[in-house]
Amino acid sequence: MFHPPDRRANYPITINGVLAKHGKIIESKTDALSKASDKPSVELDSILFQLPKEKERGIILYSQGVGSSINYLCDPFQIATMLKLGYSVLVYDQEGYGLSSGKCNIDRWVPDILLAHDYLVTELKYPLGSVIAYGESFGAGATSELSKRRPLKGMILESPFTSPKDWADQQLTITTIYPEFLFMEPTFNNLAMLKEKHAPVLVIGTALDKQVPISHCQRLAREATQPFQYLELPTSVHVRVSDGDRPAFEQQLKLFLGQFAATKQNP
Repeated sequence: MFHPPDRRANYPITINGVLAKHGKIIESKTDALSKASDKPSVELDSILFQLPKEKERGIILYSQGVGSSINYLCDPFQIATMLKLGYSVLVYDQEGYGLSSGKCNIDRWVPDILLAHDYLVTELKYPLGSVIAYGESFGAGATSELSKRRPLKGMILESPFTSPKDWADQQLTITTIYPEFLFMEPTFNNLAMLKEKHAPVLVIGTALDKQVPISHCQRLAREATQPFQYLELPTSVHVRVSDGDRPAFEQQLKLFLGQFAATKQNP
């Protein structure tokens, strides 16, 4: 399931006229346990699309799904829209992906998103609680886990599942015999997160999605507690926005991000 794409070359990437700054997010080794370990520090490859401070309304942490990397940004339109609306964007590669260190392992998805978030706060000096997290596909589940561990200003979940267990039950059937507590830890359970107290959330469902059926997003929309917004794109596939759905995507993103305008926080 977690097959990383090919390693990437360090080439320039420009979206919406903004040239990404390439950098490394390096794990801190300050605690006693880390000092006693021979394990090398984690290094995550990242690109930062940063707007001029006078134009910037905030920062978005972008978490990709399985098989996506900086090499293959699934649909640059999403990032272009965020930049157009005044938000800088940090994209990072999981361990084992692209130029990041280590090996691809589901156990590292939560530590990696925590490392990327904390880099924004400690190194780039964005205030704690000012980050908006955008997760696509499995990255949406990682974003839900991040929200349990760090205060977020908001979350945008594109093509999310209710939970990996629900998805596997639909795809494989045999997994229905296993209770959820035996299936995966952490659970990456978007539905459970949305039923509890949470930051403002926008869920974006793609009706022609063959990887994660739209029924997952529709259930999230039915059972989520407020504050919550839902957008269903009728002609889009998994983590890609069709040309016909782009105006609706941009309008909904503008509406969702607009609620934070009165609480603008820049470093």
